[in-house]
Amino acid sequence: MKLPKPPTPRARGPLFVAASYAAISLLWITGSDLALEALVREPRLQTALSIGKGYAFVMLTALLLYVAMRHLLRRVTQSSLDLAAFERTYAAFFEDHPSPMWVVASDSQHFLVVNRMAEVVYGYSREQFAHLTLADVVDPELCGDLPRLLHRHDNEAPVREGVSRHRTADGRTLQVEVMSFRTTFAGA
Repeated sequence: MKLPKPPTPRARGPLFVAASYAAISLLWITGSDLALEALVREPRLQTALSIGKGYAFVMLTALLLYVAMRHLLRRVTQSSLDLAAFERTYAAFFEDHPSPMWVVASDSQHFLVVNRMAEVVYGYSREQFAHLTLADVVDPELCGDLPRLLHRHDNEAPVREGVSRHRTADGRTLQVEVMSFRTTFAGA
């Protein structure tokens, strides 16, 4: 099963929007003032039309801001829905994977989350895993290498660690093929 890519924002930058608004506004004010001055000679009518032109500009820009904000809100809402769907898909992929999988904190080596197959194969409940560290599962002869292995990832590319020995809750030893990679989990 191929996982979908997470949604990415495609919004123009705030500077572009502000600069565009400023340029259009300055052109409108300058151009409409010059046109009004050329077309209307009577000062009172010129003042009244200038005030009306200003009100119209404010109303038009308020309407445009309203339309733009509604569009932005729809996009943000849709992006949030897309992200939630992606997270559910990824969570289901992780949870239902046929191989034991877990996320371990690189500093403390504590299990942050495990999938269902990790519970089945290793015999620990999720609550028990939450109180264990990687050193509780990895064969004691290999525990000295854990800090080096956990900190050697300089990117998120998977690393094939090779065959390792792990211990189950009932004391059995398992020969397991280990693949690992650095990731961000729950913002950390």
